[in-house]
Amino acid sequence: MNAIVKTAKALFIVFSGLVSLLSFGQNSTIQVLTDLGTRYDYAYSIALQPDGKVLVAGDAWGNPCIIRFDTTGMLDNSFGSGGKVIETWDCGSNPADGEIEIQNNGKIVLGTRYHNGANTDFLMARYHDDGSPDASFGENGKVITPIGGHHDWCNAIAIQSDGKILAGGSTDTSPEGDSRHDFALVRYHADGSRDASFGNNGIVITHIGLSYNVAYSLAIQHDGKIIMAGEANDSIFSDFAVVRYHSDGSLDNSFGDQGIVRTALSESYDFAKSVVVQDDEKILVAGSAQNGLSNYNCALVRYNTDGLPDETFGTNGVVISDISNEMGNAVALQPDHKIVLAGLFTNTTIWDFAVFRYHPDGALDNSFGTNGLLTASFGRGDSEGNALAIGADGEILLAGSFNHGSPDYFDFALLRLFSSLSGPSLSAPTLISPADGATGQSTSLEMTWSSVPGAISYNIQISASPQFDPVLISHIGWSSNSLISSGLNSNTSYYWRVSGTGSNASSEWSDTWAFATGETTGIDDMGAERIKVYPLPLTHKLFVDGIDGEMTTVSIYSIEGRIIKQVEGVGIKEIDFTDIPNGIYLLGIFNFQISYTRKIVKQ
Repeated sequence: MNAIVKTAKALFIVFSGLVSLLSFGQNSTIQVLTDLGTRYDYAYSIALQPDGKVLVAGDAWGNPCIIRFDTTGMLDNSFGSGGKVIETWDCGSNPADGEIEIQNNGKIVLGTRYHNGANTDFLMARYHDDGSPDASFGENGKVITPIGGHHDWCNAIAIQSDGKILAGGSTDTSPEGDSRHDFALVRYHADGSRDASFGNNGIVITHIGLSYNVAYSLAIQHDGKIIMAGEANDSIFSDFAVVRYHSDGSLDNSFGDQGIVRTALSESYDFAKSVVVQDDEKILVAGSAQNGLSNYNCALVRYNTDGLPDETFGTNGVVISDISNEMGNAVALQPDHKIVLAGLFTNTTIWDFAVFRYHPDGALDNSFGTNGLLTASFGRGDSEGNALAIGADGEILLAGSFNHGSPDYFDFALLRLFSSLSGPSLSAPTLISPADGATGQSTSLEMTWSSVPGAISYNIQISASPQFDPVLISHIGWSSNSLISSGLNSNTSYYWRVSGTGSNASSEWSDTWAFATGETTGIDDMGAERIKVYPLPLTHKLFVDGIDGEMTTVSIYSIEGRIIKQVEGVGIKEIDFTDIPNGIYLLGIFNFQISYTRKIVKQ
C-alpha cells in the first residue's frame, strides 16, 4: 500500500510549535529536487555508497529508474546518462514500489516489478557502478520471476552475507485474480539464478489473513533467519504482520504463532512499512495506525526474539506518535541506538517530509527538533518521505517525492540532514520593504525582497523576537518575491527574514529587519463597508462580494490564530469549505484597499 497523500489546497503552511528544517541546522541541510522528465516521478528507496554518493531508486511514470547524486547533491554524470538510469520495461502500475541495495563488490541491485502484458512479475536487475547493466546477472542484467498466475509485486530486497539475494513482496493467489494476496519470498544466487534449496524451487508463499497480505520490508538476522513485515487483511481492515523464516525458507515455529505475528493497533487500518533488527536481535517494525476516518499516526512496535511484544519499549511494546496526522514509512537505527522514523506529516491540508527520533526505550527524543519531530517542505505541494538512510557521520538522508501540481506534478525529492557536506551555494535574499525600523505599519502589509538567481521558492519567518523564538508565522515554498502578510496585531514590534530554496540548495537566512504596526480601527478595519459575505452560518461554501478587480488574499483562521486555508487571486467570489470541519473560524480579507476580519461559523 502506498502512503496516502492528500491533494494540496492551501497556499502556504503556518507551523505552530514545530520547527521546519529550513530553520534548523540551515548550514548542514541539503534539499534536492530532480525532474526525471516525466509527469510522475516517485522515489521509494535510498542507498548510501561508501564514497558518500547517494543512490535513489523509484518509478518514472511506470518505468523503474535509479539516479545518483554526488557528495554535493548534484547529479553524478559518471552514472548512467547525466546521473540517471531510466529503464524501458513497464512496471504496469504507477507508482511501483521497489528497493535498491549495494553489494560488497559495489554492484547495484534493484528489485521491482515487470508487466508482462497481462499481469506483473518480480523483476531483479543488477548494474555496474557506472549504471550499465551487469550482463553476468540473469539475461542482460535482469531476471523476471512469475510466482502466481496473476499479479506479483516485489517491494523489498536484501543481500545475505554469502551474496545470495532475497526479494519479498506479494503474489495474487486467487484463481480468478481477485486480489487475494499472500506474502511472497524468493531467493536468488549471486548470478541471478533461482536458489532451488530455498522453499519450493526458490519461492516461499505465506498465507496469513483471508484477503490482502502484502510484505513491504525485509531484514536478515545475524543468525541468518529472515524477517518480512507488512500488512495482513481479513476482509476490510488490516493489522501489522511479521513473519520469520529459517534460512531454508521454512517458517520458524519458535516465533509467534507458527512463525507469524499479527498486531492490531487500531480498529481499522494498520500497516507495517519497514523492519530492522537491533544488535540485541529484537525486531523493530514501523508503519502507521489509523486514527479516525482519514487520520493516521506513526506507529512503532518492538518484538522480542520469540515474537512477543517487548514490554520495555513504549507501552507493552507499542509507541504511537499522535501529534496531528502523520504516517511512518521507514525506520533506521543510529550508532547510538536511537531510532529514526521517517514519513510524512500535516497539520493543515499539505503534507511535509517528517523525521521523528526516539530514545531506545521508545520515548521521543526532545533534543531533536521540537518534541522529537522535524518537518521539511519542498514547496506549496505535498512532500512525501518514503526511504531512509543513516550516514557514518550521523547524517540522516530521506528520499521521497514532491508534488508541484499541474503540469509537472511529482519529482524526486532528497533531504540530507545534519550533513558535514556544504552542498551547492545559493545567495541569501536582500530585504526591501517594509524598511528596517519602519513604524505605523498596517496589520496587513506587503513584504518584498530581492529575487535570488537559482531560487524556485522562498521561506519567510515573522516573529516578535529577534531570535525567532518562537516563530509566529512561517510561509514555506512561496513562489514570488513578495507577499501580503495578514493577521498581525496592532501596536506590536515584529522581526522578519527570508531564505531561498533552489532545485539543489537552500540559502542562508537574509538579514533580520524589524517593523512595528500601528493602531487599527477594530475587528472590521479598512474597507469593511465594501464587503459582504454570506450565508452565515455557512455549510459548504462562503460567497464574497466587494473584492472585484484587485489581487486579494482571503484567509481562514482557527480560533487559536492558525491559518486553516488561504486563497489568493483577483475577483474571488467564493471559498470552498467542504474540506474544513464544522466550527468557529475567523475570516480575513486583505488587499491594498481592504483589511477586513470577522467571525464565521460552519455547521
